[in-house]
Amino acid sequence: SDDRVLNKKNMMEEGINSLLAVPIKVGKEIIGVLRIFSEKHHSFTSTEVNFAVTVAEAGGTAIQNARMYQKINLLFNQIEENERFLSDILDCIRPELLVVDKNRHVVLANKVCQQRLGLEEADILGMEYHELCSADKDGSACPVDDVLRDGKPATYEHKVTLKDEEHWLERTASPMFDDDGNVEFVIEIIRDITTKRALEKEQMERVELQGVVELAGTVAHEINTPLFAALGTAQILEEDIEKQELIADVQTIIRNLKNISELTKKMTDMTGFERKDYVGEANIVEFK
Repeated sequence: SDDRVLNKKNMMEEGINSLLAVPIKVGKEIIGVLRIFSEKHHSFTSTEVNFAVTVAEAGGTAIQNARMYQKINLLFNQIEENERFLSDILDCIRPELLVVDKNRHVVLANKVCQQRLGLEEADILGMEYHELCSADKDGSACPVDDVLRDGKPATYEHKVTLKDEEHWLERTASPMFDDDGNVEFVIEIIRDITTKRALEKEQMERVELQGVVELAGTVAHEINTPLFAALGTAQILEEDIEKQELIADVQTIIRNLKNISELTKKMTDMTGFERKDYVGEANIVEFK
């Protein structure tokens, strides 16, 4: 006959004559109700009520722990997934990547770095940095040391021997700061720039060769003007001179000028300057 009991009709049909309801609480939040049914008319004693309250409290704690475990488990799964995703990204990066802590211990190395060093990740992690990258052996400065000392990014290039071949590596180190502004980690990116340096050297040689070619072309051009005048004058003299010994001298001059013309032809063949016909069998080089 208690007015606080709902569904009395259903309870009577099921033969329930007594009911004890205790809230299941977590802190101040009610998350459920513990109900104890009896087929007999029964007035629950304080001991029974206290026991039910204790069970409800234990149940609330268990439910809360289960919820917390589920959340923690979900959080761990998300963290593992994020770590796996980040690891996949780092392993897909072509340059080598190393992360070193302030005590110069390696805390991360991507796959490319592991492959060059010929070591497994488990062997690399925790190693002293200079056991892996001893740039100071060849007199090169170490960018990681510079970053730990100055707190500023640093880049250096140095030569190493890989599989009996010389390679050039570009090493760039950048700082990661803690909340107090101190260097906590150093991120180092290592790139193999052997091909790049070879291309730069080839380009430099090409530029130097182009300078030689341009110089040769300039010389040919400078020769062109006096050669034009000298040939014209010599050929006019050859026609006007009557003395045989003087004619022979002029012909020698003309022959030498033609030899110079042949020289300029060879120079223009290399440089791309044009050679044009002049009087008779002579040719003149034209600067383009």
